Amino acid sequence: MADLVAERLLLLAFGLLLAGAIASSAYRNDWRKTGYAAVTFMAAASAALWILAARVLACGAADTRAFLAFGLLGTSLTFHVDRLSAVFLLVVPFVGLAAMLYAVEYMRKLHPNQCPARYYPFALLLMAAIVGVVTASDLLFFFIFWELMTLTSWVLVWFERDDETKVRAAWQYFIVTHVASACILAAGIVTYTRSGSFAFGDIARVIGEMAQSSPALVHLLMALFLIGFATKAGMFPLGAWLPQAYPAAPSPASAAFAGSMTKLGIYGIVRVFFEFFQAPQLTTVWGAIIAVLGTGSIFVGTLTALREDDAKRVLSFHIIGQIGYMLLGVGTGLFFLRSSPALATVALMAGLYHVINHACYKSLLFLNVGAAEYYTRTRDLNKMGGLGSVMRVTTAAAIIASLSIAGIPPLSGFASKWLIYQSAFQGAFQGGIRAPLFLLLGLVAMFISLVTLASFMKLLGSIFLGKQAAGVEKVTGDVPISMRIPQIGLSAVCVLLGVVPILPLLLLYGAVREILGASFVPGFTSLFGSNASGIALNLGKGVAGLWNPAYAVAALAVCATAAYAISRAGHAPSRHTEGWYGGEEYQPELVRFRAHGFCLPFKNAFAKVYPSVRVPRIHALQLLKRAFDVDRWLYNPLVNAGARITQLLSRTHSGIPQVYMVWQLVGMILAFAILFLLLRGHV
Repeated sequence: MADLVAERLLLLAFGLLLAGAIASSAYRNDWRKTGYAAVTFMAAASAALWILAARVLACGAADTRAFLAFGLLGTSLTFHVDRLSAVFLLVVPFVGLAAMLYAVEYMRKLHPNQCPARYYPFALLLMAAIVGVVTASDLLFFFIFWELMTLTSWVLVWFERDDETKVRAAWQYFIVTHVASACILAAGIVTYTRSGSFAFGDIARVIGEMAQSSPALVHLLMALFLIGFATKAGMFPLGAWLPQAYPAAPSPASAAFAGSMTKLGIYGIVRVFFEFFQAPQLTTVWGAIIAVLGTGSIFVGTLTALREDDAKRVLSFHIIGQIGYMLLGVGTGLFFLRSSPALATVALMAGLYHVINHACYKSLLFLNVGAAEYYTRTRDLNKMGGLGSVMRVTTAAAIIASLSIAGIPPLSGFASKWLIYQSAFQGAFQGGIRAPLFLLLGLVAMFISLVTLASFMKLLGSIFLGKQAAGVEKVTGDVPISMRIPQIGLSAVCVLLGVVPILPLLLLYGAVREILGASFVPGFTSLFGSNASGIALNLGKGVAGLWNPAYAVAALAVCATAAYAISRAGHAPSRHTEGWYGGEEYQPELVRFRAHGFCLPFKNAFAKVYPSVRVPRIHALQLLKRAFDVDRWLYNPLVNAGARITQLLSRTHSGIPQVYMVWQLVGMILAFAILFLLLRGHV
């Protein structure tokens, strides 16, 4: 039965986003008016979505009426908002609103000659498409919204059309993601031929029957779905497009992508694998595959990020790495789905918890880098430095985001990573070492977390420490207030999600309970304890781990207060002088520590690792690349042939009058000859 209140809230949100896209197209040359108009519509739509999400989290799933129905195809435009959808409807609009507000001054200064109508309408349509993806209950319309999300994001990646490198990155993104989308569509068509319907419920029922009669076909379907969703998520080796596309887009768009689009890949994997493919022979195999691929993504993405000196490429490779943590949690949950309900529940919750955390701190990091780019006009870490003393809000926000992604307690990244590690280790040691694979995967994930910390020490040190680099604009203050507010808001969420982990876990518990079944999932207090300030993890065999961030916060507060009191009690004088270089006089630029020097011993130690993890050349993809290279096989040959013909004709124009008279005589003879041949039959 349709929930009319939920239906009206959802339609209101769609209407506001579409109206905002139309309204923001009206201002052709005023970035500020266009920006604030888009922010107003985005804020109103976000409010409607947050009310809808709160209603669903409190009262349960809500369905809408069918707005379009095609009986012959067995499809209809019907929306279903459950608790998993509600979690995404809380996070994605928040990140989208922060990026929209941030863009007002950023785009006005860095892209003053571009048209605002090329940015804001597509940013709003992107948000509308994402809402459609997480609420559609029909696979065909899910795919339509998925394609709309891909196309609108492609336009934003293609924003700077006069930059050949960025245009190439946009087309790479377009081709790769559409090949991935074709995999999703192919899997959907196969299921439709068996079920006669695109409704999620009908597909799940038919696949359950196919698991017994056609297991090979079901494994193929799982592979197609995984390729489609993992490519959008940016998983290694399917995410090679991501470090090209995300830096090509403006920083506010990159922040919106990081907080929404890559997370929709994880959403698709959870939605499809846990609802469609629940047969034991499927979950065990594909849980292990997803966990291994996730760990490989952690390893390769993070180690590669350590080598990069372009700030946005560093963040882009870290997306590949952090997606791996989410997949490790989801894969562990899928693997133990039939053998340990408690472990499967906690692992899936841990993976989704990391989705929420990553959406916040990775979006924040893109805004931090954009703030540095706002003044320096560069993303090269070797050309930055010294911004910490003048951009205090941005620096504080960047420190919080960097420590969060590195998993430093008590910030948000620690809690979700801790639960992922616990899930992997507890799974490995169930009844003795029954699944040693997960012990290895957990150890790799823990080690790479240290690499993440090293990488972000490099990022923080290169941008905010030392002296300001020569040759760039002198920075004297922080970014405008409309760019600081989103950073403050996202920083506060990073702290809140880490200090009060029970809050996101309560939201995710309801979502996972709906997905796996109320009778399958143990009680919340039996899993996490009854202490509202911490976690007492229990997987059915006693307390397996304890984490109480309140104690960590109290210890940090006491130590910080004591350190401050000691420094003040000593009355130690301070003075500011130029750096001393052993008695020699050097220009500061000559002795400034460059970004490529950070973590150099570590990079040298692992230098032999990098060549071994490069993606091999696939001849089929090379053929596809040549097929799409129209310049190579059509345009250039035609131009060259025309040039040769022109050169031959140009030789006849020698400038000598007698030569022109000869050509006229030859032309007259040819003309009379043609006339004679044409008229001979009529005389």
